[in-house]
Amino acid sequence: MAAEVDYPAAHSMDTAWFAIDADGHVGVFDSGEPGAVPAGHADPAEAYQLLRLPVSSRGVFDRAGHVPLVVHPQPRTYHDPTGDRLLEPLLFLTPEAEIPAELRALPGVVTPALPDGWAVSLCLPDDLPESDPVAQFMRDNRELWTQFVQRVHAQGWCLGCHHVDDSGARFAQRGAFCYSSQETFYIAEPYGRTIQPTRPLHVSELPAQLRTVAEARRLPHRFADTVYIQPVEHLDCQTWTPIYLTEDGSTIRGVGLPESAQALAEIQAEAQALGVRTEEAE
Repeated sequence: MAAEVDYPAAHSMDTAWFAIDADGHVGVFDSGEPGAVPAGHADPAEAYQLLRLPVSSRGVFDRAGHVPLVVHPQPRTYHDPTGDRLLEPLLFLTPEAEIPAELRALPGVVTPALPDGWAVSLCLPDDLPESDPVAQFMRDNRELWTQFVQRVHAQGWCLGCHHVDDSGARFAQRGAFCYSSQETFYIAEPYGRTIQPTRPLHVSELPAQLRTVAEARRLPHRFADTVYIQPVEHLDCQTWTPIYLTEDGSTIRGVGLPESAQALAEIQAEAQALGVRTEEAE
């Protein structure tokens, strides 16, 4: 662990923050509730200042980071075969999936996905104008969408159903790599890469104030090559629990505090069932 970790009173983080990699490229990290956050991060709107930058890239959805780092004995890939349950859905489809022309014609809905295949996403934020073509399509063609979802599942073309946040796509349009915290154990787990930009944003392109923040959070990775990142192992961080899952997914580790020992004892059985060790940090 690179630095001492600050563990405040238990509460959710639920924020977005940014850092840079060894090449100086920018990544945005969506903590959800349990993800680790750099110490001193006090502005929940900090990362959203990046959205003031001009659009310079295209985001490509990355299935790798949507797959859990720790795999359950019975895989828990989620599917919504009815097309009724998920809001703002993201479907990863095989390359041979047949996608209706009406969906392909919608801007940004059908895109290539990494490592191969298609991503079909419907980002419908609350402030979307009624004149938006995607919103209008969903109002007028709900049955076509439902039939499409049912067919891709019946044919085995769907590799997994997920929820998509439109802010991630917007960060990627500015050139940021996007990572989201994983929640297998609901502790501070590694972030998974969910969207890659076609043109990475470099720290030198940031305004001076944001550049100063980013340069204080340099991670020893190349985002383009790294699916999972555990910032606790590289930065001074805070989390809402005194334990975390290591970057390789092999160990749940405490930091030598009394709270760590209790938390490790409480999670030990679940961890062992999934082939994960528990240990105190040295």
